[in-house]
Amino acid sequence: MRCWIKKLSSTLAFMAIVVGYVSGGSLSKAWRTLKVMEEKGIKPNEKFYAVFVNELCKKGRNYDIIKVLNEMKASKVVIADEMIKRVISHLEKKGEMEILKEVQQLQRARMLSFRNPVEPHTLREEETITEVNFTQPGLTSPGSDPEKSPSMGFDEDVKEVSKILSSSFHWSMIQEALVKLSIKFTPEFVLAILHNCKIHGQTALNFFNWVSKQQDYNHTTETYNMAIKIAGCGESFKHMKSLFCEMK
Repeated sequence: MRCWIKKLSSTLAFMAIVVGYVSGGSLSKAWRTLKVMEEKGIKPNEKFYAVFVNELCKKGRNYDIIKVLNEMKASKVVIADEMIKRVISHLEKKGEMEILKEVQQLQRARMLSFRNPVEPHTLREEETITEVNFTQPGLTSPGSDPEKSPSMGFDEDVKEVSKILSSSFHWSMIQEALVKLSIKFTPEFVLAILHNCKIHGQTALNFFNWVSKQQDYNHTTETYNMAIKIAGCGESFKHMKSLFCEMK
């Protein structure tokens, strides 16, 4: 197991690592990653397992799917009705009748708990980012931060930059608008921007890269952590690794 993976401290980050291994066909490494999580006291949540199972279905790793379901049952993690339907549909299409029977037996025996199918537990974008236990010392909400830019209050600046980042799909246009701003970028300010614009994944990461090249600016552990989370949300395994290594 690579040492940089052992230093991760986030369910979301580990989820992206596991997805990367599964998609690359390295199932043994994916399972070892779960072992590392266990050793660090990080428990995979429902969303984590849902993504894991979805990737296993894509790769046709049917015995590993059963292994995950049993792992969830043993860990008392609720399996959503949506997930079990996905598994059954996949196994039926693949003609894996023996494995399908195992899933159906578990279902009939009521050994698994299912959510209401109308309200499956799918994390919202905000939950996906904020449920991860990354510390951000010294950061208050934008509206209460005492630091002010020369032109306007901290919160107004955050809103202005956030609006620019969400205004276009073309990074060149966004960059032109950013250059015209008379705002002094600080790590606290950048962290607030990244949190505000996390749903704009790639654009937020482009901003992270752009601001790192500005005069007298240096990223902190907290801004790197947020960028890693954003990359993890997009399941960008290589980008996560690159950011983590860059942070070191």
